[in-house]
Amino acid sequence: MSMKYWYGMRLREAAPGCQPKIGLMNIRYPKPNRDLVQGKKYWSILTYSRPLTDEECHKYDLDRIEQNYYDDKE
Repeated sequence: MSMKYWYGMRLREAAPGCQPKIGLMNIRYPKPNRDLVQGKKYWSILTYSRPLTDEECHKYDLDRIEQNYYDDKE
């Protein structure tokens, strides 16, 4: 089983150039537009096959979401 890593987009929805491409597996658009996840609101939830670096998270305004948060929803 491959590892999955989830990240929330704080400032915008996912779009070309708005998130790292390498390892991107899935993009989820919460309904309504900004679901509450771990007490925060996100425009999009991204699933990656690799952990993102701190630099990537900072550059794209991403928050790490607890590993198992979406296990039962994917």
